Amino acid sequence: MYRRKNVLVTGTAGFIGFHLIKYFANNPNYFVVAIDDFSRGKCDDEFKNLRTKSNNILCDEMDMTRDDFDETLDFIMKDLNIDYFDNIYHLAAVNGTKNFYKCPDRVIDVNINSTLNLLKWISNDNCKSIIFTSSCEAYYGTINNFDRFEMMLPTKEIIPLSVDDIYNPRASYAISKIACESLFINMCNAKHIKFNILRYHNVFGERMGDCHIIPEVTERIKKANDNSEIEIYGGDQTRSFMYVSDCIRDTIKVCESDFSKEIFNIGIEKEVKIKDIVKTLIHFSGKNLKIVDRGSPRGSVSRRLPDMNKFEKYFGMRKNEPFYTGLLKTYNWYMKN
Repeated sequence: MYRRKNVLVTGTAGFIGFHLIKYFANNPNYFVVAIDDFSRGKCDDEFKNLRTKSNNILCDEMDMTRDDFDETLDFIMKDLNIDYFDNIYHLAAVNGTKNFYKCPDRVIDVNINSTLNLLKWISNDNCKSIIFTSSCEAYYGTINNFDRFEMMLPTKEIIPLSVDDIYNPRASYAISKIACESLFINMCNAKHIKFNILRYHNVFGERMGDCHIIPEVTERIKKANDNSEIEIYGGDQTRSFMYVSDCIRDTIKVCESDFSKEIFNIGIEKEVKIKDIVKTLIHFSGKNLKIVDRGSPRGSVSRRLPDMNKFEKYFGMRKNEPFYTGLLKTYNWYMKN
């Protein structure tokens, strides 16, 4: 007899979490329990419409850092008559560069404690497969400070993880991701639970919040008058941008695979300069604007480029959204929203 897959997604009001449950909402083969505390992710009209119109998505407000998190989740499963989750996607986290500097204590608290509580709760009885969404920030200190690793671009998954300045509040996010990767590896191994770790590299797209270069610059362009200036920071730095629909595809592919105990880069093996992104966004606007580069922020990494050989060895070659096309979609969404 056919049974729909039961899926748990944490951090569902966030950027990638929203797009993940949006995918599941259009696929009747899944039933999804979607949780978020809505402290950062938005319960906006788009999210509300998805929640009310989808008969296979249950959204619940939940603080994963609370001591009674496990009891609350057990109650939901019992109420829904769910014996176990086939797949768990752990995306809940506080991110965004502004937050790293504004509230680094909260970044560490939420990211580590939500992960720890989830890992304490899972067992072979309630979880068949789980993934943790980490970040390329976990190794930015290594790239910044060790010349031999800066030469190893594209960056493989085996790179040592480090932060360059423990006093820099920006390091709070990287530290939380490094700690959570270790928690996942050791606690899942101890419980004999299938797991994989994904290191996202600059995923972008509609509804990605306002703490990232693309929405920030789009907002400035929107408000700017012709012949005015647009300030940027680190224009010659490069990033590897991946459109969100491609990220969702690869995330599900890993979680539903037979592989376990693996770390995979999730991204595209192509560098784009920050100033070239800004030039393209200005081109979209049709305005005549001058770019003023104020230099790189302290502690920021100069280049990011993931080595995708391992992922493609395991899952085959991928056809990804062209960067220009994804950027135009994102720009148009932010001009309307």
